[in-house]
Amino acid sequence: MTIKPLDPYSEVVDNRRRWQPDWYSWLQDLTTVVNTPSSSGGTFLDGGVVNAWEFGAVGDNVTDDTAAIQAAIDYACNNNHSAIFIPKGTYKISSALFLDPPDNMRPDGVTSPPNGTFDSPEHGAFSLTLMGDPSSGNHEGFGTSIRPTYSDFPAIIVGPGQGMGLRDLSIKGPEGFYRGNHPGTDAFTPASAVALTGFGVGSRTFIANIHVENFNRGFRTGWGSDGLNDSNTFIKCTSFNTYIGLEIWGTQNFINSCYDCNFSATRGIVALAGGGCHVFGGNFSTSAAEAAGLTVSSVSALTMIANGNTFRATFTAVVTANGFFPNVYNTFAFMTEHFGVVPCELTNWDDGTDTATFEILITWISTNFGVANLKTGTDIEAELQACTKVFCAETCTPFEGVNITAIGIHIENDLAPTCLIRSRSTFGGSRPNVLSQIFFNTDPSFAGFAETLPTQTDANKARVYISRSHPFIWTRDTDTHISDSSFGLNVPVVIDTTPFHRFTVERCTAVTLWFQRSSLPGSDARDSDAPWCGEYDTFYFRSGINSTEADQYPRRLLQMTPFWHNRPAPWSTPCVSPGDFTTISGTLPAISGLIVPYPLLLGGQIYRKFPAVGANSHFISSHSGYTYGQDLTTTNIPGLSWSYKGQSCNVYMSGAVLLFMRPGLTIGLDNGTDGEQFYSVLGVFAVATDFGADEPFYITVNPLTVGNKTTLYSGTVITQQPYAITAF
Repeated sequence: MTIKPLDPYSEVVDNRRRWQPDWYSWLQDLTTVVNTPSSSGGTFLDGGVVNAWEFGAVGDNVTDDTAAIQAAIDYACNNNHSAIFIPKGTYKISSALFLDPPDNMRPDGVTSPPNGTFDSPEHGAFSLTLMGDPSSGNHEGFGTSIRPTYSDFPAIIVGPGQGMGLRDLSIKGPEGFYRGNHPGTDAFTPASAVALTGFGVGSRTFIANIHVENFNRGFRTGWGSDGLNDSNTFIKCTSFNTYIGLEIWGTQNFINSCYDCNFSATRGIVALAGGGCHVFGGNFSTSAAEAAGLTVSSVSALTMIANGNTFRATFTAVVTANGFFPNVYNTFAFMTEHFGVVPCELTNWDDGTDTATFEILITWISTNFGVANLKTGTDIEAELQACTKVFCAETCTPFEGVNITAIGIHIENDLAPTCLIRSRSTFGGSRPNVLSQIFFNTDPSFAGFAETLPTQTDANKARVYISRSHPFIWTRDTDTHISDSSFGLNVPVVIDTTPFHRFTVERCTAVTLWFQRSSLPGSDARDSDAPWCGEYDTFYFRSGINSTEADQYPRRLLQMTPFWHNRPAPWSTPCVSPGDFTTISGTLPAISGLIVPYPLLLGGQIYRKFPAVGANSHFISSHSGYTYGQDLTTTNIPGLSWSYKGQSCNVYMSGAVLLFMRPGLTIGLDNGTDGEQFYSVLGVFAVATDFGADEPFYITVNPLTVGNKTTLYSGTVITQQPYAITAF
C-alpha cells in the first residue's frame, strides 16, 4: 500500500500548492488494512502510521480506551512517527487525550493526568496527526467515535506543535446539558471538545471532518495560554449542542479559516481578541432555541448610574426561574403599557434569593431619551414595577468579534432571535468585518408570530419582542460592510451602531432596518448631526406603503439610490418623474384607500427631474424630515387615532395609520394642553400587545417632552408640513 502525504495541499504544481481531489481515497485503502487488528503483532503500518488497536484500544463503548489511545500517541512521539490512526468504533475515554509528547504538557511520569492537570509545554518542535475512519465526523456516530464520560474539560488537547492535524472523528460528550448550561466555563481553560494550544509556538493546525456534540465549546484556539497559536484551518467541522462553536481566543491567534463548517450553537464564531476568522460557506443555523415568559415579582425602583452626561438604569426582580435561566437565556424584555418593549440585559443572578439584576440597554435609553433621567423625568419606573413577566430568549449570534470575513453563509433560525453579527473587540483596536452572500431561510423578525401575537405562547411572544427590540446587527468600535445578501425580513429590525465607524449595506434583498441605535456613552443619540456614517443601497420609499406608480422607469432610478441613515446618501440625487413633479408642485391629490399617489419627499433633499424637461431640472422642498404634504385625518385614514403618556417615547396608533409611519417622518401632535409639537419618528413597532386591540401598535419618536408624566393624551389628527417646492 502506498501512503500519501497527510497534507491534502501537499502537491505542488507551477510553484503553487494544489488540492488533491483523491486525497481521502488513500484512507479508504488504509481502512481495509487497519480496521482488523494485526495478527502478526506489528505495531504500525507502512509509512509509520501507528494503529491504536495495537495498543489495546477496543472501541466497544464499554472499555475505557483512554490509556490505550494515549499509549499509541506517545509511541508515535517517542519513535519519530507523525500519524496515529483510530479504526472504526466507539471509544470511551475518562480523561483528556493529549496530542502532544509525553514530556511536554503532562506532569512527569503521568500518562493520563486527571482533567484539569497540565504543565506549560517545554517545546513545540513536533508534528502529529490523530485521525479516524473517513466515514466519521457525523452526528450518527458512524466511523470513529470518541465518547468522553465527562463534558467539563476538553476531550482532545492539541499540543503546540507545527502542522498539527486532527481529522475524521466524532466527539460526543454525555447528554443531559443544553448549550449555556454545559459546565466548564472557565475563560482560560474552558471545556472545549477540541482545544488547540499555542503557548507561543503552535502554528498551522489543520482540523478536518470533526463532529462535536454536548460541550460548552466545540473548538477553541489559544487554550491554556495567550501565546502565539496562528494559522488554524477548519474544514467541514460541525458543532451541535454547544454554547460556542469556534472560539478564537488569544490575542496572538491570527490567520484562522473555516470552510463549509456547521456550528449550531448559541454563539457561532467568537473572535473578540482581534485574531479574526475568514469563513467560506457553511450553515450557522440552530436546530432549537429556548424562550419563555417567566413570572417576576418585587420589581425594585430604578437605580440611575451616571454615564458621562447620560444615565444607565438598573433594577432588580425576583424571577421564578426555569432550567434555562440564567445560563441559556441571554436577552430579556419587559412589555410595558406605554413605553412598549423595554430591552434589558441580565447583569447578575443571586441563586440563593432568585433575584435578578437587569440593566436597560443603554442605547435604548440614549436613542429614546437622550440625556434625560428616566427615574425622575418619566413614569417608566412605575410601569416596570407593574410588570408580572419578564420575556426571555436565547438569541443566537453567528459571528461575534472583529476582523471577521464571512461569505456564502446559510442561516435558518426558526425559533431563535438572531444577532447576525456583534462586532466588538477587547484587543487590537478597530478591524473591519465583511459579510457577503448571507442567506436567511427564515424571517428573523418573526412576522408570522406577530400577526396573531395575543394568542401566541409566552415563548413566541418573547421571540417577537426580543427580535424587534434587541439588535439584529450590533456594531461596536469597528466598520461593518454587508453586501449581496438576503435577510428574509418582513418588518424592520434594529441596528445598533456607534459614531465614527462606517456601516454599509448594499445590494441586499428583504432588508428593512431601523438605523436608530447610534450613540456613544455620554452622547445624545438623537443628534442627527452626529459624525457617524452609514449606507443603504436598498429600496427607496415613495411612501411607507404600497403605491400605484404608472411610470416604472423613474421608480427604478429611485430604487437605486443609496441611503445614509434613513435618508438618501449626501453624494446621491434621487430622481422624480416630470409628471410627479407637476403633481407635488400643485394641490396634492387626496390620500385614499391606503394609496399615496405622489412621492414622499425629504425636506432639504435635492431631487432631479428625470428625464429632464427644459430648465430648472433640480428642486428642493423646504420642510423638516419626511412629510406627506397633507395632514393625516380620519377622512383620508378611517379609524385614525393616537395616544401617548406624557414624557414617554412611544405613540400608540390604530393599525391603518401605522402603515404610513416610517423612520424619519416628521409628525405633529396636539395633546390639547401644550399646543402642537413636532416629533421625528425613530422606529415602527408593528406588533400587537396584550394591552388592548384598540391601540395594538406604536411608533417610537424622540421624547415626548410635554405633558404630565402620568397623564394619557390622545387625538385623531397627525399634522404634516406642506411641501414648499423650489426649482432651480
